[in-house]
Amino acid sequence: MSHYLRCLCIADALRYEFDIYFLDSEEYSDLILAHGFKTIDYQHQAVDEILEKAGSFNFDWINSHSIRTMFDAQMDIVKTYKPDLVFSDTSFTLPMVAEYLNIPIISIMNAYVSNYYADIRPLPYRHKAYIYQFKMKQAVWEKVLNTAEKASMKFVHKSFARLRKELNLSKKQWLLDEFEGDFNLLCDLPELFPTHELPENFATIGPVIYHSERKEPDLLQWVQSGDDRPLVYLSLGSSGGDVKFDFLSHPSAQEFRFVVSGVKQIAITDNLRYQKFVNFEQIQQHVSLFISHGGNGSIYQALAAGIPLLLIPAFFEQAWNAHRIQKLQLGQVIQPNKMDDIFPQMHKLIAEGKTDKQVQMQELIRKNPFQAQVVSAVKSFLTS
Repeated sequence: MSHYLRCLCIADALRYEFDIYFLDSEEYSDLILAHGFKTIDYQHQAVDEILEKAGSFNFDWINSHSIRTMFDAQMDIVKTYKPDLVFSDTSFTLPMVAEYLNIPIISIMNAYVSNYYADIRPLPYRHKAYIYQFKMKQAVWEKVLNTAEKASMKFVHKSFARLRKELNLSKKQWLLDEFEGDFNLLCDLPELFPTHELPENFATIGPVIYHSERKEPDLLQWVQSGDDRPLVYLSLGSSGGDVKFDFLSHPSAQEFRFVVSGVKQIAITDNLRYQKFVNFEQIQQHVSLFISHGGNGSIYQALAAGIPLLLIPAFFEQAWNAHRIQKLQLGQVIQPNKMDDIFPQMHKLIAEGKTDKQVQMQELIRKNPFQAQVVSAVKSFLTS
């Protein structure tokens, strides 16, 4: 799920408590306005490059200049609008801005980017050290991974540390510290992404699943056309564009029908329909298999619907999600360089259907009182 969609869900829960403004986004501005929120013009030329490189586990953009320009752009906005409270969703410099101006900040984050995550953060398949995990015992590999992670996160944090020292801000130890605010909302189920010893300024609000009122009459008509081939939903999301989906043109793909959504457009064929955005809830009861890169929003969407899940992770956060899905036996994972096995995996997952473990996770998601927990957590912070 896009960070904007996640923030929209949280803003909806808090709309009667605050007058809420969003930083503008070319892709989501219409949706933000449709939800009744206001936007603030924000054009930072490095944002797209930073997001792309960070997603590729490439942190060569982290330097004093890029961080300072991002900080200054956000500083100008916060100084102009003088908010009583700032929300940050995985922003590298906004917590520094809030600290400098002495404005309380609430950070929205996933459990696996916190310092209290109780599992490993595995490497994506493109990382040069990825292959070495298969040459070691698991326990040994995890020790190596944790040691290397700490060293790497401290190294890339040096530019942040310099800016913090220059601005006389509090000292942080490594990159993950920069995501934390005065109060922090974890958007995960602890049963899926466990944490340990959370301090009092952390609250677990559970998964954020975007719900839309949009109707899909044309797509539903095609889905319900009487074709008895299994329907596969393929969510390309807003990232992972380097993963090849040549399998869609393979003769074996004719054994299925596909509904594809995401920013990477796919050509329409007799067994495939593409839309940039699909209101998945409109078609989910007809879907036999959910395929995605493994973005956080996508996996919760599939698990909430109780649909078998196949992940093809490209970026590091997707690899972290995929690790938990596979570890808990909630779905299967195929690495992007091992796509030859995809059709047997698809047939296997569809034949097995929804498992008992998936039923249990589906119930946990359905019972999670997201909206009440958001309001309660934020009010508790503001009155503490």
